[in-house]
Amino acid sequence: MSKHIFITFNDNYDGIFQSQVIDVLKMYQSEGIYFKLISFISIRNFFKQRDKVLKNYPNALVLPMFPKIKNWKLNRYMLKHFLKHADLIISRGIFATNLALLTKNRNSRVIYNGRGAIFSEQNEFGVYNGTGLEETIFQLEKNAVLNSDIRISVSQNLVAYWQKNFKYEKNSHEIIPSATSFSFVPQRFNSKDNHRVTIVFSGSFSKWQSFELMCTHFDHFLASNKNIQIKILCKNSSVFSKLKEKYADAIQTMWVSHDKVRDVLITADYGYVYRDITETNKVASPVKIAEYLSCGLKLLISNSLGDYSNLTTSNNLGFNLDSNDFNFSDIQKVSIAEKERITKFAMENLSIFSDKIKNKYLSVINENCSVN
Repeated sequence: MSKHIFITFNDNYDGIFQSQVIDVLKMYQSEGIYFKLISFISIRNFFKQRDKVLKNYPNALVLPMFPKIKNWKLNRYMLKHFLKHADLIISRGIFATNLALLTKNRNSRVIYNGRGAIFSEQNEFGVYNGTGLEETIFQLEKNAVLNSDIRISVSQNLVAYWQKNFKYEKNSHEIIPSATSFSFVPQRFNSKDNHRVTIVFSGSFSKWQSFELMCTHFDHFLASNKNIQIKILCKNSSVFSKLKEKYADAIQTMWVSHDKVRDVLITADYGYVYRDITETNKVASPVKIAEYLSCGLKLLISNSLGDYSNLTTSNNLGFNLDSNDFNFSDIQKVSIAEKERITKFAMENLSIFSDKIKNKYLSVINENCSVN
């Protein structure tokens, strides 16, 4: 029975799961540290999802969730057996963490892998509306934050959110931004379409993506420079239909698997990652930022997006679209030398396999290491 356990709950296998779960476990594995992944997945498309997880990480146990997320607590009866001998549990999100706290043995250490401000996501975007959990999210997140032994936070702003909302006063946390496993690819920066300035958006159709404003920005970019083209990597691209009618030859929409995303990104110049100023977005650490930068893209970013808005300005990694100094005509082709500089920065600071990120992940599981 494995002593190190990594728990996920109600997470589908996708690019985020690959980068934030599978790639992290493989990084630990490269250091001779082995985790058993226990993944609770909805019975909807269960077998398809299970096969994807096992294909990419064989040391996994994929279990069907008890129907309806409001019954999350009932899954503890199944989990208890597998945590009997665990000494270390990393639990992703508030449900996995509350399950771990309910079922762990007395010697287990629980690490809360906090990916965002969950109560704010409910309060601002109604993420859990209709689940029957609307009134319990605050307490579930509070319990995960305060009663875990160690915490992983994706941003300094998320720690501030814990302090403000849950009176978190400890210093037992490590700040680890969402990182990428993309490799260094400077030799592939020679684009076949060198005369075009390419902006790419790669992301989900989540409510906090600010699609209405995105369309406005894209309209301004295309109107200001006929040499700009935009590539949109998003499953639901109907929101861009009016733009496509207006700029038929300049907008391309597509959906590619996670392992093909890099091939698209390295041909671009800029990565778009604009968000409205909300509590949810103030603490966020979108993995797409690490992916953009690792492929040499400059960022087109908003104010107050996690820790990244300041990082972008202080390291000349792109443009703040909310700045009074920004002009849409400022967007020009990014040189290969500049792409290489940006990629090097990402490989040193935002790669799962960089010494900086790797050491942060190792520190949270080393009980003799001071976490701060």
